[in-house]
Amino acid sequence: MNAGVTRGDLNQPVHPLARFGTVYFDEISAYPTSGSRSLTSGEAITMVESNGGTLATPVRLTDYAFKTMYAGA
Repeated sequence: MNAGVTRGDLNQPVHPLARFGTVYFDEISAYPTSGSRSLTSGEAITMVESNGGTLATPVRLTDYAFKTMYAGA
């Protein structure tokens, strides 16, 4: 499975990421079997493409909110 969105050639090995701008998330939690976890309490990662170029960057805003910004490639 590959993450991405495209309106072009669906036979590409990896589809390009949609140019989503900035997306905000707040009060987001996950519920594994060990109990509730805040997704802002973990380590943020930057999404990169195969050649190492940055695609999207997360930014923690508060203890309960973050945003991710499309950087492009």
